[in-house]
Amino acid sequence: MVLLGVTYAVGGGRLWRRAPGVSRRATAARAALTLGALASLALALASPLHELVHERFSAHMVQHVVLTMMAAPALLLADPWPAGLWALPAGARAALGRLLVPGAPLRRAGRAMTRMPVAWLAHAVVLWLWHIPPLYEAALAHEPLHDLEHLTLFGSALLFWWPIANPAPRLRGAHPGWQVVYLVLAAFQSGALGLLLAASPSVLYPAYATVASP
Repeated sequence: MVLLGVTYAVGGGRLWRRAPGVSRRATAARAALTLGALASLALALASPLHELVHERFSAHMVQHVVLTMMAAPALLLADPWPAGLWALPAGARAALGRLLVPGAPLRRAGRAMTRMPVAWLAHAVVLWLWHIPPLYEAALAHEPLHDLEHLTLFGSALLFWWPIANPAPRLRGAHPGWQVVYLVLAAFQSGALGLLLAASPSVLYPAYATVASP
């Protein structure tokens, strides 16, 4: 998180000094969103909330929501790629930039992965997969697996929010109407998961039964 913050500050400073016409309001908004994203990551992963996830199911769900619904979209809305690119030396910046020109393999892969159906399905699969009781219990018991859970949830959330935030590099645009449909369908699938968890007639995650009433 410190590395991300320093990279954004260094690259953003260089970029804005070379683009004096950039709106101060837009610059301040992006900086605030970056701070918000980093603060959300700190809340989820480096605060007492992280310790509570082994005692309370609700704390674990709050942690997931902060990662996927706060930190990920805030980071993309901050449009961090240009600032991150300008934090690099000139040679590395040019080399990395060539990988993302139109027609480059990496850019084509990015366009494919950020298509709405692909991004939606990837995030839904990751979300449901980690709530399967044996996998969920294994993540609670093994810290490396728990870290992998966080990494894949956050990564799939970045993928999910990309067609909505459309940060640089602009991989593909989407009509606002399709964006609404996309978000409504996502709300239905996550709501269905929540309903299944809340309406279960039996204890799904026995690890919590030792510290709280089932």
